[in-house]
Amino acid sequence: THLPTHTNQSINQSLTHSIHTVDMSSLKIRNPDTLHATLHKLHDHEDPTDWVLISYVDRDEVQLDSSGNGGLEELKAALDPKLVSFAILGVQIEGDEEYNPVKHVLITWLGPEVGSGLAKARAAAHRRDLQTVVNESVSISSQVQAESVEDLDAGQVSQSVTRMRAKYHSAQEVSSERQARSRSSAAGGGAHSRMEIVDRERCSEALRAVHDEDNDAVDWVILAYVRDRKDEIELVKSGGGGVEGLAAEWPTDRVYYGVIAITYETKGSRDPVRKYLLTTMIGEGVKPLQRARSGAQRKDVANFVLSVIPFHAHYQPNEPEDLTLKNLLSKFND
Repeated sequence: THLPTHTNQSINQSLTHSIHTVDMSSLKIRNPDTLHATLHKLHDHEDPTDWVLISYVDRDEVQLDSSGNGGLEELKAALDPKLVSFAILGVQIEGDEEYNPVKHVLITWLGPEVGSGLAKARAAAHRRDLQTVVNESVSISSQVQAESVEDLDAGQVSQSVTRMRAKYHSAQEVSSERQARSRSSAAGGGAHSRMEIVDRERCSEALRAVHDEDNDAVDWVILAYVRDRKDEIELVKSGGGGVEGLAAEWPTDRVYYGVIAITYETKGSRDPVRKYLLTTMIGEGVKPLQRARSGAQRKDVANFVLSVIPFHAHYQPNEPEDLTLKNLLSKFND
């Protein structure tokens, strides 16, 4: 199957680059920088890319095969029935009352003409290592395995993410939707928010520091609306100390939006899992009108955060004592 040149990055093209390999125990990633650069496009709201295909180039080695912006149907057309491959698909969720983020699904493709049971078993073993690699660039919300294109319908994929209905966009819809969200389109009415980020680059750098697994000093950041300015968001503070460190910053008369990185162990996983959560902290002295406005403002903050780094869930504790690791982990479906 051949894709249009503007949506396809072939194996042959990748092989023209100098070969650089990262060893992930049994699985190796060829040209990892190229793969990660493409994966980052999945949460870049200015880029329409919504799927990435990864295929084997050797028994225990995979690399970027192709990518595109035509959603599930275009991805299905790119799948080779003779191959075992992996795909990451962006899914737009409708019906989320908190915010409307793009979720990402890891698809294991076992082509119907793949005769070797050993190849399928090897792919199952490699999937965990691959997810670890992918999670460095984009957060995986769920997984799907398919042995035919009929297995990959919108209903099955959406059920893997949430019980809410999933919406698959055309290339034009994805582009316009993401660009609108990056400009913080106001939910409900369709009008664009006038939200401005005070020192956008500084805020973005703080978020990227939270996302950097090698940065042990910073694992949370706090954003808030500027006092007496309903349309401007500023960086309040960033720091470390995990959940306890963030809880210690609980506001008195402001609404804080914290983004925190959480690393934890899961059953059946050899490596720790790292996820990101947006939390809303409302100070006791916040006026009723400001409290009521915090939900709509949170959507604007969520859209800005998603334009820089991914996050997996939202949590709004009622008081500092509710901001615990146990409560945050309950928001993840592990």
